[in-house]
Formats: sequence, structure tokens, C-alpha cells
Amino acid sequence: MQERTIWEGHPNHLINLPVFTICGFFIGVFVMVGFYLGLLIPLCYGLYVWYENKCFNYELTTERLLLSTGVFGRNTEELELYRIKDLSVEEPFVLRLMGLANIKLTTSDKTLPEIRIRAVNDARELKDKIRKQVELLRDTKGVREIDGI
Repeated sequence: MQERTIWEGHPNHLINLPVFTICGFFIGVFVMVGFYLGLLIPLCYGLYVWYENKCFNYELTTERLLLSTGVFGRNTEELELYRIKDLSVEEPFVLRLMGLANIKLTTSDKTLPEIRIRAVNDARELKDKIRKQVELLRDTKGVREIDGI
């Protein structure tokens, strides 16, 4: 069976709302006091945070979950789906207002024991896709999770 992509996405920019709010506050302060050169600091920082979030990519394939991060350099972590032990959906109030949620994955992977897919649309549907693919892979590969004592 050839590996194919099931879903791709990145966190919604709503998770950076506190940073954007603080940057907006400082822009207002610098404009009021006439320090226009100071505008560069919050503007550049806000753009960097926005672009950093845009560069954070999730890719769910039929066999793995890939997490790619980095603005200048790139780092990609991968998790074999059959290592996922538990899935849950977290809906903090602010995200819930916007129809977003986090998906928390508990795994048996030593380097990635817990993963959060943050601020995504249709989180319950994505969680179900992951769960079905995990079960399919476990059946195909004959893998079972056994919790240690």
C-alpha cells in the first residue's frame, strides 16, 4: 500500500491573538508619542510570529503524522500512527467561539510522548480520521499497544 496524504494544515492564527494585541498596543503608543522608528519593532515581531505560525505544518498520511517547523531552518518530526495510544479533543473557550479546537495525542514514542494539533477546524472529524487510520495500520501491521507497569 502506497503512503498518501489524508490531511494537511497549520494552526489558526487566532492562537497568536495575545501577541498581536500587545504589538498593536505598542504601535498605538509609539504613534501617540511620535516615535515612528519604534514602530518597526512591534511590526517586525508581529510579522515574524505570523510567518512562524504559517510555517508550522501538520501532514497526516496513511502511515505517519509529520510536524514541520521553522522559518529559516526546517525541522520535521514524524510519528508512526500505530504508536498513538489515546486521542482527545480540547476546546478552550476562545477557540470554541471560533469553531476551532486542539487534538491531543498520547503516544508510545520516546521523543514525542504527547502531541497537540493546535487550533484546527473540524477537530472532531480529524480526530476520527486519525483514529480510523491508527486502527487500520495496527490491523495491517499486526501491532498492539501494551502499557508498561
